[in-house]
Amino acid sequence: MLLIAMKLYPIFLAVASVVNAFSPTSSSARKKISLVAAHNRPFTSTQIYQYATAPEGFVNVADIWSPRDVYSMEEWATQYGLQKAPGVELYSEDGGSDFSLVTRSGVAAGETVLWVPASIVLNSASVEQEFGLDCLQEAEAVLVQVDEFAMMKGKYSESHFRLPLFRLMVKILSEWEKGQESIYFPWLNALPRQFYNGVSMTKRCFECLPPYAGWLASTERINYGHFNMALKQGYVPLNHETIQNREVVKWAYNVALTRFQEAMHLEPQIKELGYDFSELLFQTDTGEIAPKVWDVFLYDLLQKSDPGSAQQFGMACLNSDETTKQQYQDTYFAYTLEALKEHVYGMLNDAERLTTRAQAYDLETHPRVPVIVAHNQLVMQTFSMTAALLEQMG
Repeated sequence: MLLIAMKLYPIFLAVASVVNAFSPTSSSARKKISLVAAHNRPFTSTQIYQYATAPEGFVNVADIWSPRDVYSMEEWATQYGLQKAPGVELYSEDGGSDFSLVTRSGVAAGETVLWVPASIVLNSASVEQEFGLDCLQEAEAVLVQVDEFAMMKGKYSESHFRLPLFRLMVKILSEWEKGQESIYFPWLNALPRQFYNGVSMTKRCFECLPPYAGWLASTERINYGHFNMALKQGYVPLNHETIQNREVVKWAYNVALTRFQEAMHLEPQIKELGYDFSELLFQTDTGEIAPKVWDVFLYDLLQKSDPGSAQQFGMACLNSDETTKQQYQDTYFAYTLEALKEHVYGMLNDAERLTTRAQAYDLETHPRVPVIVAHNQLVMQTFSMTAALLEQMG
């Protein structure tokens, strides 16, 4: 089941190597203002593959302006068992580049609005069964070797930790080269052709990102290069022409990557406490800090200063012992508050400095700068509110 969440790119979720074609990224619903006219056209089951197709029956990934046929995808998914709550529809505010789910009727918090059947969910386990473990292991062994060599040279890479992502990319490529013969063609044809992540950015774009975001983006570029090397060894069940098609390979990687949940600051501490990244938020509308963010920062402080207390506090978090947790939070509140202030003000300073740098770039040469600036402005807006709340605390 998927709970109410309106933003759709259309993103599919990859958690524990499972991929879903309908991943939510927002937790609030909004009223539908109007519908894209294309959604009102008559539709029959025989029309699924009849419009918005690329030349020769393949998804045209080279044309970034190629239309995204999300409505055929919706009909295809419905035929395979997708269920929506009454009144929930696809909607685009920008003419078809980005899509959201909106509702014509009220939706209660926590209400299920979208159910996706397992038959149209991609996961790395099924990819292994389809292609055979021996076939994939040879390519994955190359990936591990490339990673190890890079790390010997002082370059960080985590490709070998993301073998499920590699398998999903191979699956996407295998379905792409089938063209309209692929049962996933309507879904593939609904995906974006243009991406704004690290793999797609210019080198100067990296200079305009805050340090951690820049590090993540550059790491993604390294990982993509390693995935590409592993593909070109020829062990995977793909045509040579597909493997050598740079645009298609990059597109397939981006499709998988941008639908994969990634790590964040203090990742080891988060995992040790048994927390989920979705629980560790700074609210963009109020600046409020999720309670478990305080836990993570305190746990990090205790690990550095008092390992024994860190172990006890960690156990309290794992066991949901709220009484013990609160005792530690009360005792070390001033230190945790200072650590959070340092983090927040550091993010504010970085975002402001890097936004100024980005705004000086030529948009013709660096077309993704507006996305970077918008990201940095959202960071500044959110953390400004957070800083004000923290100052009120002491």
